[in-house]
Amino acid sequence: MIYTPLKTTSFVVREFLLKVNKTHSALTIGIPKENTRFEKRLALTPEAVALLVDQGHKVIVESEAGLPINYSDNYYSESGANIVNSKADVFEANLILKI
Repeated sequence: MIYTPLKTTSFVVREFLLKVNKTHSALTIGIPKENTRFEKRLALTPEAVALLVDQGHKVIVESEAGLPINYSDNYYSESGANIVNSKADVFEANLILKI
């Protein structure tokens, strides 16, 4: 028996697609009005809210939260957000986005 240490081998790469789970749980995302004196930012713009709503999430925005960044409640509601008057309603969400 003759032993040959250098044997030619080759590898074949096989690509295959994994199944992506399309079922995900929808989040309820709350955006409260910023309450510090000099804060003029807000966590999400109406465009970002529209992206989240398109993914199946629910977005709750406190009334007049977008005024410091020149977005009225109408912009947020047209993007699919729910506008609420009380901060307590916003903080019932699963996720709070705040600066």
